[in-house]
Parts: sequence; structure tokens; C-alpha cells
Amino acid sequence: MTELSMKAICKLTGLNPSTLRAWERRYKAVAPRRTPTGRRLYSYQDAERLRLITQLLEEGHAIGTLASLTDDELRQQATQNPKTTPQAAPSRADYILKTILTDLAAYDLRSLTTHLENARQLFDLRSFVLEVVSPLLAEVGKQVSAGKIRIAQEHALSAVLRAQLGQTMQGLSHLHTGPDRQVPRFLFTTPQDELHEFGILIAALLCGYWGLDVCFLGPNLPAVPLAEAARALSADYIVLGTSPLTQRLPEYIRELDAALSDNASEILIGGAAIGGIPAETAHTCRPIDSLQALDQLFKTLAPQAGA
Repeated sequence: MTELSMKAICKLTGLNPSTLRAWERRYKAVAPRRTPTGRRLYSYQDAERLRLITQLLEEGHAIGTLASLTDDELRQQATQNPKTTPQAAPSRADYILKTILTDLAAYDLRSLTTHLENARQLFDLRSFVLEVVSPLLAEVGKQVSAGKIRIAQEHALSAVLRAQLGQTMQGLSHLHTGPDRQVPRFLFTTPQDELHEFGILIAALLCGYWGLDVCFLGPNLPAVPLAEAARALSADYIVLGTSPLTQRLPEYIRELDAALSDNASEILIGGAAIGGIPAETAHTCRPIDSLQALDQLFKTLAPQAGA
């Protein structure tokens, strides 16, 4: 179970340590676990509870009353106020993201790795991908562009994340089932010279979550070898990931379409370069404008809800 130090939970909630200690001592607002040396350790549930209490205090409620409420009662109280909406409330994933970004800023790769591992255990695979990994990559990309995160830090995160997602991929029970399969088969790759693989890795994990057949081919695959793989594996779908750096996509799609010949594989293209689909290949290519849209497609094709 993920546990937070007092310093970490104060950073997440905005409380100062003296206030937090007073709330614990006088009102039993939270009850952190104590180590043999007396060090306090908090859960993400504690962090959410403290955030709700702080929010309701600002709206005029008394700490003594709030501390006696259950977590569900605090949430209900918070949503009754028109100033507060459920969408405005930070989620458990928000706290984890903030913690990971703090670790990254401090070059604390050991702590970052631990928090990512804990998140993998805390969430199911779909939630981990959609609520933690995808927003984390998007936020890091923004902060790198803004100069708030260094290139070395981005590379360090990529290395840790690639290792963790790779381990998760290996654990998928639906990885390349036999010829008697009863579900659609998806191949995942990127066009030649496109080295960004997180998009297709995340997509492949989502595909596996929904119980579909996953064949992850890695990035940077030329069109003709991809067509050969699709034919050999009797793929129903080819998922191509792109980025702003993807080059010559129209030419690649034309070459792939020609190499596939009468193969029945449908090409799904996602990422920043989806506008580069040639008109003459529209009958075999489908743009996917978001990870959520791809997730919905997997859901409609799934043999059952979740894996």
C-alpha cells in the first residue's frame, strides 16, 4: 500500500505540519500509521480526507464537526455546496501524479519508481493507464516545453516508465493467443523512423485489459515488413502511433496499403499526425482522435468487461 510521509502529505494538501498535528491530537481527523521510530505514514485516502476537510473549513464549517464525519459524509457535504462540484475535487490519481512530479523534480528516482509501482498495484490496468500514465506523460511534455523539467529528467522518467509498462505487458494473459482465438487480433507499432513508443505501448495495454489479442511489435517498423507480419498473424487491426515528429506518413500509408493488398487488416492511426491519412486509403484507414476513443473501440469488441 502506498504511504506518504508528513512532508509529502503536507505538500499534497497545502496544510502545514503544526496544523496537521493539532488536527490529529485534538480532533482525530486522521490516524496515520506509526513506524517503530514514531514516524507518521499517511495513505492517499488520508490525503483526500484532509483536502475535503480543508475545503469545507473554507466554506465556514467547524473542524470539530468535520473531523467526526466519515469520508463519504465529507464528500456528500462537499458536493452539496454549489461552489463545489465532483469534477473539481482532486482524485487519488491527482495526488499520485503530484507526488511523482515532485520526485522527478528532485531527481529522486528511487522514490519515483516506488510510487509508480504502488500506483500499478493500487489501480486496475485501465485506470493506471488512463488516470496515471497518460496524464503524467502529457504533463511532463508540457513542463519540458516550458523549461520546468530538464531533458535528463524526462529521459529518466521514460526509462523507469518503459520498464514498468514492459513488465505489465509481459503479464497480459491475452498476449498473442493461438489460431483458435475468438477475439480480434491487434498489431501495435509506429511508422518507420518514428521512435516514440509510449502511445502504442499504452494502447496495447488497454487492448489487453479488454481481453483482446495483443501483438506488440515495437516502434519504427517499415511498411512492407509490417504488412508481412499482419498477413502472417492474420491481424484484424493494425494500430499505428504517430507524433508531431512523424515524417512522410502519407507515403508510408500508401506503401502499407499496397503491401497489404487484399489482406483484411484495418489500419487505425492515432497521435498527432492523424491528419496525414491519404484520401485514397480512407477505405482501409481510420483516424483515432484520442486514447479514450480507442478505449471505447476496444470495449465494443471485448468478449467481456475487463481482464
